[in-house]
Amino acid sequence: MSNKINNDFKSYATMNHQKITDTVVFSESSTGSNLACLALEEGLYFVDAGMNTTRASEFRKEMEEKFSMNTLGLFVTHAHIDHFLGMQAFSDVEIIAAKESIPRFERFTNVVFTEEIIENMSKIFPTIKKDIEEAKISMPTIFVDEKQEFGKDKDILFKVLGGHSSCSSEILYQKDKVLFTGDLIQVDVYPYFGEPDTDLKKWVKALLDWESKEEYKFLAGHGKVIDSKYITSVREFFEEMLIVVKELKFTGVSKEEIVEHPKIPKGYWPNTAVRRPPYNFSISQLYDKV
Repeated sequence: MSNKINNDFKSYATMNHQKITDTVVFSESSTGSNLACLALEEGLYFVDAGMNTTRASEFRKEMEEKFSMNTLGLFVTHAHIDHFLGMQAFSDVEIIAAKESIPRFERFTNVVFTEEIIENMSKIFPTIKKDIEEAKISMPTIFVDEKQEFGKDKDILFKVLGGHSSCSSEILYQKDKVLFTGDLIQVDVYPYFGEPDTDLKKWVKALLDWESKEEYKFLAGHGKVIDSKYITSVREFFEEMLIVVKELKFTGVSKEEIVEHPKIPKGYWPNTAVRRPPYNFSISQLYDKV
């Protein structure tokens, strides 16, 4: 592949693209999910489409020009809108997601985005008013049940894990030891874990497995590239959160009181991180489950 791949990535500095290996490019985003590109011998695969179709299209075009290859497919780590709203940029290729994501995709393909809906969503996704104008949501073409390998040499493993959502999946690029985590890792922010199908036990199980992969680089759904040591801090936070919320509920602390209770774990994120309503909602949702 070396004759196909140009390693000069300087021109992408202003686009916040990062060369991870000779065959993996990571594009960090401050709005919507991160994007990534994997260059196999036979063509390109992308991970997540973010929220903006134009940005996803431009990233795809840049990578196709850079590697002189065509695109084969898009992997969606999970069916939350900030990871797939830009999927129209990949409408001509295979789109791969977990089988568990079918209900979410069906719901989004049928929804009418009224002004009221968009206004409410903009409280969480500030750019959605602009992003939705060019978006076209469609059903993925391949749904994975548990796990499936991709690439002629089976270099890519798509595995459904659950945790953040029932459809949360990892994409393991075994050749270059790179793992795409989706929102099972949310770097340096207050994490969101408040979906009805969020399962912290499955989440912790996934993190424990990743901790053993010390030689891997981990590309998160949001935030910078991390290593296995960072994952340990995330895992310890969620383990403690589970224990503390369960204990506080048992001792009679109310759902309203628990959100601001001093025993709630401080977390793995920096002091500069902003605490937003979805984090408080996540704690109250966990209270109902334990």
